[in-house]
Amino acid sequence: MKVFLLGTGNIAWILGERLVRTAGTLHGVFGRDPEKAASLAARWHCPSHHSWETIPEDADVYIFTLQDQCYEEVLPHFPHRNRVMLHTSGTLPLNLFEGISENCGVLYPFQTCTRGVELASQKLPLCLEATTESARTTLEATARLISDETYWLKEGQRQQLHLAGVFANNFSNALYRIAFDMVEKAGIPPELLHGLILETALKVTRITPKEAQTGPARRHDENVIRQQLALISRTCPEWEEIYRIMTRCIEETSKQQ
Repeated sequence: MKVFLLGTGNIAWILGERLVRTAGTLHGVFGRDPEKAASLAARWHCPSHHSWETIPEDADVYIFTLQDQCYEEVLPHFPHRNRVMLHTSGTLPLNLFEGISENCGVLYPFQTCTRGVELASQKLPLCLEATTESARTTLEATARLISDETYWLKEGQRQQLHLAGVFANNFSNALYRIAFDMVEKAGIPPELLHGLILETALKVTRITPKEAQTGPARRHDENVIRQQLALISRTCPEWEEIYRIMTRCIEETSKQQ
């Protein structure tokens, strides 16, 4: 299968790595930054493109891995029509390519991806949608080259999943950064947090987050909460509001159990 990737960011990286591992090569990679495109192309032993006019017209599928805000600017430049075109966004609509092709789809990888960093778990769930049977057939074949974990979701389900991912990943990672800053300022080795972070993540794969919740807010321990608020006000007052919001959230949730 001839797979052509458009984009050079995090999603392009993880999809390209998987496709090269299973299919052997890619039909090409496009990037507006010539150096980034050339770097990935060299790694994957495929042609590099940074001009729209050179994108081949014989690919079986074109996978767009762009940032959401870039599509409006980019799509008018795509030179081919009625090809199988897939986007990888968790939020954009299925009909994103309307007017360019009827055979469209979504290949949304529900995973945190960072260019140059291998997945620790190797799990890469793919959420799929397609506009036609032809697109569905090509999408299924493409997905099988990338992962054996696929889910057919409706547009609204995908957008809700993306929102859940923001809470589970983006917000939690921001809290990790706060925790790392706190211990580093106190002269504590940040690797002390690693075991706690890993155990918390693994625990919620065995029991529900409600069952796994611990801490002073879960116990309604007002003495500890007051002490920690006083410590925050002295050492890192910029995080006090977040502490109060999270404490209130845990307290209210635990009352419902």
